[in-house]
Amino acid sequence: NANVRLALIGIFKVKRPAPQLFLPQMEGEKDPRCLLQIFSLFTESINQEDVESVFEAFSSYFPITFKSNLIRSVSEEELREGLRRVLSAHPEMAHLSLPFYNDKLASAQNAIVAVECVKSLTMSYICGAESAVAAYYRESINLSVAVLSKDFCEQELAHAIYAFLAKSFANSSLHRQALELVVEHVQFGLSDT
Repeated sequence: NANVRLALIGIFKVKRPAPQLFLPQMEGEKDPRCLLQIFSLFTESINQEDVESVFEAFSSYFPITFKSNLIRSVSEEELREGLRRVLSAHPEMAHLSLPFYNDKLASAQNAIVAVECVKSLTMSYICGAESAVAAYYRESINLSVAVLSKDFCEQELAHAIYAFLAKSFANSSLHRQALELVVEHVQFGLSDT
């Protein structure tokens, strides 16, 4: 019952147990109301020793898609934002999330997944440990620019890529070239469609 699970989540928020105690209880959760609460709980309580197990548990929810419109109290975007937050809740999470999102972006088959990958990359870069950010920077930029040439590229994706580039390292020549490509694509490639 969703109400019972929501009550348990409330208890866990007050007591703040170690994430390892709660992770098995949330496995397979699908109710959007519960997921939103769980994402919030873990965003606020991740320690460095919990990073790997929390990432493993939550990355399986990516990308979030609604199968039903029955629960109107939680939007799909709220769930996506909650998942982005929990997967970037600790700076060391970037060592796991950046390669994960890069892989997902490289294999994206539609704009929805690609946009979500780029938005998630942006948050991971903003919150990530400096060593992870530097290690995956070139690959993330190259993948972001490459996705512009895919058939499903649309205005929202180009704008998400622009936002990602605007919030990443602004001093590198690779960054400036990529930003110019995105701006050119938005002005000429997408404005005609």
